[in-house]
Amino acid sequence: MNSIIPLRGHGPLFHYSKRFLTTSLFIVLYTTFILIGCQSGNALDQPPQIRYGEDACDECHMLINEARFASAIVTSQAQTRRFDDIGCMLIYLNKHQEDVVYFWVTDFNSQKWLDAENAAFVQSDNIQTPMGFGIIAAANKNAAKKMVGEDTQAKIMDFSGLRKIKIY
Repeated sequence: MNSIIPLRGHGPLFHYSKRFLTTSLFIVLYTTFILIGCQSGNALDQPPQIRYGEDACDECHMLINEARFASAIVTSQAQTRRFDDIGCMLIYLNKHQEDVVYFWVTDFNSQKWLDAENAAFVQSDNIQTPMGFGIIAAANKNAAKKMVGEDTQAKIMDFSGLRKIKIY
């Protein structure tokens, strides 16, 4: 039985069936869920946002204050881990078995985000970083060579070489 529901104050011209109202409600809810699902959140392949002086390092829990030393990872579950020092990122990676899809580091000079797998790294005891690991990132090997200058202790490496460093 399809009963008619009159709309108050509109007279007999505006009558709706229960089926029509149920179908309309379903369409509105379905459309709402589709639109919510299509909203762009943080894309996995985009560098994270860090609120310097507010966000804490996911390893040492110190505030991340300087962009030139920051690094981050993004997991396949869209979780972002932020670090105040590249060394903290390496320690975190050794402690936690997460499926990481992107590794991010900031270029020491430009302070722009770099895909860590395409970056070059300089490691030296003469480089002062927030947690004392002495590792900085550069956009490429030539930029890293310029950073080294006269530092005879400095090592230049790619990301796979960096991952092999023993950090405690």
